[in-house]
Amino acid sequence: MRAAAEGHALRPMRRLSARPASALDRRRGVARSMLELVAFCLLRPAAAAGAPAAAIDLASPYIAGAHVAVDFQVDGLFDASVVEALRSGLPASLVIRWELWRDRASWWDTEIGGGGSAYKILFDVVDESYGVFDSVHARMTVVRSIGALEQAVCSEHGAKVAERSALDPSGRYYVMVEARLEPLEIGAVRDLEQWLRGGIRARDGGGLFSGVPRQAVGVLKGIVGLGERSAFARTPSFRPGELQPERAPPDATSSRPHD
Repeated sequence: MRAAAEGHALRPMRRLSARPASALDRRRGVARSMLELVAFCLLRPAAAAGAPAAAIDLASPYIAGAHVAVDFQVDGLFDASVVEALRSGLPASLVIRWELWRDRASWWDTEIGGGGSAYKILFDVVDESYGVFDSVHARMTVVRSIGALEQAVCSEHGAKVAERSALDPSGRYYVMVEARLEPLEIGAVRDLEQWLRGGIRARDGGGLFSGVPRQAVGVLKGIVGLGERSAFARTPSFRPGELQPERAPPDATSSRPHD
C-alpha cells in the first residue's frame, strides 16, 4: 500500500479562471441586493404617524439696495422619521424656491423674479456628521446636529426676489416661498457615491442602492420614512411704496454654522 501510494505523485491543481457573470448571475445579485435592502428597511421603525407638518415663517418683503428681498425660516422638515432615515444612510435633497409675482385681479398673475437654493444632505456614519453639498456635489459645510443642519439650510436672510426697477409703482405684488425635501433619485445617489469615493472616504461595496432597480428605491425609502416633505407660504399683496428699508441683519449667534 505504501509503495503504491509513493508511486502515485500528486498532480498540481489547475488554477481556474473566473467565469464571466451571466445574466442569471446579475439577476441573482439584484435579488440579493433587494433582499438586503428590504431587510434593512423592515428593521427600521416606520414613519411616525401624525408628524407635524412643515411650515415657513415668511416675513414681509423689504427694500435691500436696488432689490426687493425677504427673510424666511422653514420649520418642521426634519422630523423624527426623516432624521432616522438620514442617519440610516439615505441621502436627501432640499430645494427652496422664492418668487415675486404681480397680483392681477382680472388676468393671470405674472412672475417678476425670484431665486432659489438646492442642497444634497448625506449623513456620515463614521464621523457622526451631516454633510451638505451643492448641486454639483461640492461640499458646502459639515455639521454635527439636526439643529445646526436646520440653521445651515432652512433659513434665508436677504433673499433677493427682484430688482426694484422691475416693479410698477401702481401694481400689487406678493412673494411665494416653497421648500421641498425628498429622497435623492437613484441616479443622483450613485453620482454622489462616486464623487464621495474620490473626494472624502471610500465606502465598502457598491453602495446602499447598488444593483437595486429604480422603481423599488422610492418604495423602500417610503418604508423608512424619507418620503417627500414640502411647505409653502405666501405674503399678503403689497404695493412698492409700502416696502420698508432693509432691517438690521441677524446677530452672530444665528448665523449659519461652519463647524
